[in-house]
Amino acid sequence: MGYYLTRHAFHIDENVLFVKAGFIERGVITNILFLYGLSCLWIGRVFTRNTISISGIALCGIALFRIFYFDLFIYNPLWSHQSVGSMPLVNGLLLAYGLPALWLTQANREMRLLGNEEYRSYTGAFLLGLIFTFLSFNIRQLFHGEYLDTGITDNAEIYTYSAAWLVLGVVLLLAGTLQKDKMIRSASLVVMLMTVGKVFLYDASELTGLYRVFSFLGLGLSLIALSWFYTRFVFGKTSQENI
Repeated sequence: MGYYLTRHAFHIDENVLFVKAGFIERGVITNILFLYGLSCLWIGRVFTRNTISISGIALCGIALFRIFYFDLFIYNPLWSHQSVGSMPLVNGLLLAYGLPALWLTQANREMRLLGNEEYRSYTGAFLLGLIFTFLSFNIRQLFHGEYLDTGITDNAEIYTYSAAWLVLGVVLLLAGTLQKDKMIRSASLVVMLMTVGKVFLYDASELTGLYRVFSFLGLGLSLIALSWFYTRFVFGKTSQENI
């Protein structure tokens, strides 16, 4: 019912069985499925109804499949001419990747309260992918407007990706250290390695002038700071605990 009511809201005078959904419409449907699934997970946990909890898992799984199949593969706005909206941050990308990352975090919390911690290891990588995609696509939208598959990528955009990914890696590292979460720290390491690889393999050949200088300078200073942080708060703490 929720699916067809949403379709009718976007296509009042059309046959919803055959009309093609747009990027924003698909995002709305996915978020409705997620919210429905979270509601089932909460109800199943509070009232100890295992069947409702399983329904919540299934609904959240369907929402994740929609994101992977439609928004990351078939109709990815990077290669499919999809309008994501003209406003920075508050656009279709928020519906397709931003809010689902929030709902997936809440779903992981519900699963942990239900005693199903093993699901978190499967959804953690997907959650990192959603956050990374949301950040990167919004940078693309900032430089190219509502269609991400058009235009030329200039030096400013290339540099902004590296800077944003570096900040994301640092934020994940701080969050993982404060929460004592090894998975989040591992995610920060993945992001940092991707940033280092991009700077050395791509930025070095594509960037020119001061953009190249600042790219390497910023990365170098950040790696020195991260080395000190790991030595002081991660490895040093681990050594003290072992002693």
